[in-house]
Amino acid sequence: MRYEGFVKKITDDIARNGQVRIMEMPELDLYLDQIAKFMDDKLSIYKKEEKDKILTKTMINNYSKNNIIPKPVNKKYSRQHLMLLIMIYHMKSILSMKDMELLMKPLIENYNSELEDKIDIEDIYFILQEIQREELDSVKKYIADSTESVKEYLKEINMQDDDILEVFMLITLLTNRANIQKNIAEKLVAEFFTTEKAETKKDKNKQEKKKVKEIKPSTK
Repeated sequence: MRYEGFVKKITDDIARNGQVRIMEMPELDLYLDQIAKFMDDKLSIYKKEEKDKILTKTMINNYSKNNIIPKPVNKKYSRQHLMLLIMIYHMKSILSMKDMELLMKPLIENYNSELEDKIDIEDIYFILQEIQREELDSVKKYIADSTESVKEYLKEINMQDDDILEVFMLITLLTNRANIQKNIAEKLVAEFFTTEKAETKKDKNKQEKKKVKEIKPSTK
């Protein structure tokens, strides 16, 4: 199989099996080993090798200890835990444990709060899934466009039809793009989720609102 067909097969497989719909999630709470098996079965498309694990029980325990997910209740994990773990699975190769902790902190604090109008994790998960499906279409187009560009440039130097060289260049382009996106994600976490900066921005917003209130003309 030429690499173009192989890439199409991968992206088609991810499009069909790369997401876990809410309706596929058990309504009953699960124990740790059941959660690990569920993740392993449902996201197996992302394994590099069959023996690989999507998330180990140790990883899940560490996420709970570091407040990256809420603590289990009576050693059981809910649907919301599953949704957060799926989000985290896609983050973990990009963000450090510390960055994930900073990023998830406001969401977990909201989840654990007594507020009546809390963030609905199911809504967040559903929206992310919709956007991810659109993003996959964008990735497919990027790969197709990049492949054509590589072929054209290689043709100019009389090195066309060299599959290994084409694959090398495509992989390099994909990793460059992933590295740029990783860098942007890390800087967003540092800028908006580091405690000191978040507090500074919050104070600044309060001051700006106060100034607006002070200069607002009276309607009396």
